[in-house]
Amino acid sequence: NICVHQACYGIHQIPAGKWYCNPCLCSLKPTCVLCGHEGGALKPVRLGTRWAHISCALWIPEVKIANVDTMEPISNFHSIPQSRWNLLCSICRIRQGACIQCCVPTCTVAFHVECAFQQGLKMKSRIDQAVTDAVRNEAYCPRHALLGTSPAGITSTAGTPQVNPRERRLKAMMDSFHQYARHTDLARKYRLAKPLATLIHSYWVLKRRLHNNQSFLSLPDPWQVVAEERLREFQEEKEKEESKDTSRPMVAEWELEWERFMILRQDMEKSRNLSY
Repeated sequence: NICVHQACYGIHQIPAGKWYCNPCLCSLKPTCVLCGHEGGALKPVRLGTRWAHISCALWIPEVKIANVDTMEPISNFHSIPQSRWNLLCSICRIRQGACIQCCVPTCTVAFHVECAFQQGLKMKSRIDQAVTDAVRNEAYCPRHALLGTSPAGITSTAGTPQVNPRERRLKAMMDSFHQYARHTDLARKYRLAKPLATLIHSYWVLKRRLHNNQSFLSLPDPWQVVAEERLREFQEEKEKEESKDTSRPMVAEWELEWERFMILRQDMEKSRNLSY
């Protein structure tokens, strides 16, 4: 009975009938390798024999998700330092899995990601002003959560993804996709009322953003397009050559019938000889 967001769990299309999470499809009840808790939104690890929570993978800086569309597999466990594996969770008091620490630089309180969510600790994600479009995860221990302060220049141990300039420009272009298709052009081209065109355009923009700005139409492979063009050119040249070839006389219909009759006669002779 686990509830997940469609995009958070990597579900491309909502099934018509019942939906099953990955562990239930495998008839398993695994525990998370990062926190030791059973149940929840689990995804397979790259090795294939272990499982981990998506929330744990998002909040532990060294862990990566190989495919963000399907949100699996969870990988890069070898980058987790041994010091993180040795931390003692201040909530469950169990030294198991990998913990994160309070984002206040002077605080060393550690806790599992799942324990923090179950305990209701203050955990938030915000846009980093230093790096454009980068998300900073901030987790607070109970004492600093009550203070409600977010010191300037704080360094979160939950990790800050780095975004290079090229990825930033590509993301800006993808985010502005709706500027290339305006609702006024839609209304004029298809002769729609402006309120209806505005509603359709808004729905399309929201649906694109839900699917990470991915196009709804599958674009053809450029190599396949080139191959089809070359094949079409070859066929056209062949047809032109055949049309220019006038040396071969036109064969009459009775000659074709006579040729088929001779082939049939030869086949009958072969079958007669085999019967002796």
